[in-house]
Amino acid sequence: MIKFKAKYLKLLHPFMAKNEIRYYLEGIYVEPHPDGGVTLVATDGKAMICIRDIKGHCDNSRIIKITPDAIRKSGATHLTGCETFCTVDEDTQRLTIGAFYPDMSGNQLVEEYYIQPNKCFIEGKFPDWRKILPDFDGLTEKIDSAMNLNLIRNLIQMGLSKMGFNAVRFWGSGTNGVVVVQFENHPEVVALIMPMRGVISDGSSLLNLGSLFNKKVNANEVVLSDIKIR
Repeated sequence: MIKFKAKYLKLLHPFMAKNEIRYYLEGIYVEPHPDGGVTLVATDGKAMICIRDIKGHCDNSRIIKITPDAIRKSGATHLTGCETFCTVDEDTQRLTIGAFYPDMSGNQLVEEYYIQPNKCFIEGKFPDWRKILPDFDGLTEKIDSAMNLNLIRNLIQMGLSKMGFNAVRFWGSGTNGVVVVQFENHPEVVALIMPMRGVISDGSSLLNLGSLFNKKVNANEVVLSDIKIR
């Protein structure tokens, strides 16, 4: 049995590939974590999100197809005090979303309110996502890479969710390296944005900004904190 928190589906979905020739990227990758729980990964080849779910469980690594309807149902439950989990029966490949009540013997299923049609496993070899991870000890808060705004949009959507993804920090891994996004309220989640290839700046373009945006302070300007208002 594969099991992980259903609320993570809405975070993984924007990073899944759409209409991709590499069909195995159109699902989420679930694998056992060596210290317990599971690791959930989604990537479209341009950005990647990794989530550690300490309450999750799986015995074998799998790629799981998630339908848009399952995404919409992932947070729906009228039962207070219950957590919603996504579960997959490995024999039937049936994906369900249900409400579980935590008790002393483990989470007890109390309501199963969504069943995804058809079998959910995607056969294929998911890329080695650990090769994309940079050396975290060498990260700095200086970003030397241009980033695609379409990928940033996924982060904004996370910020607009009800899960508290409002405070983020961007870390750079070197010139034109991967950008690491850290969510301060959710240490179990990390996003990585690949740099835009072919967009390299040597800093010379910044020389024109001084003439375009005059920084001289005139007598009739009001200085408010770091913002100068005429």
